[in-house]
Amino acid sequence: LYFIDTTCAGNSSSNGTSGTNFNERINDDLSTVEENLHRLHIRIQYDDHRNDLLVNIIEAQCLPSESEELVNPYVKIYLRPPVDQKLRQTSVQPQTINPIWNEYFKFGVANETVFKTTKTLYFYIYNYAHSSRPECIGEAQIRLTPQTMHGCDLWCPINKQRA
Repeated sequence: LYFIDTTCAGNSSSNGTSGTNFNERINDDLSTVEENLHRLHIRIQYDDHRNDLLVNIIEAQCLPSESEELVNPYVKIYLRPPVDQKLRQTSVQPQTINPIWNEYFKFGVANETVFKTTKTLYFYIYNYAHSSRPECIGEAQIRLTPQTMHGCDLWCPINKQRA
């Protein structure tokens, strides 16, 4: 949840803040909140017995889109440095900016190498278009740590792709 400070509401206040400055602050706060609403819900777990990193792509909220249009989103998942050449991606969810996938992916990562190199999960969100190339509309990333590797439920901010 995001809260906006309204302590200086009104035309003027004891700290000299004018109503115009307050409105500017509200607009700045709202644009920050709006940017932070684009998010991806994932769950990560490392299976010590099978040497597998399990990644559950659960859902996304308020995906970036042109003019609030609905998109046909899917996610491509990469682990860097790479452990194999296998492509991992979710299914396409039709006509939504709030897709629900609840899809599972695994990466074989040997227990002895899990923390020897810094590993990062990258999530690229694409809009599938029937008549043109898929367009990357956002991305998120998570650096893996001992805490995230042993069971973590996260909402990751999605950064909009710049044209």
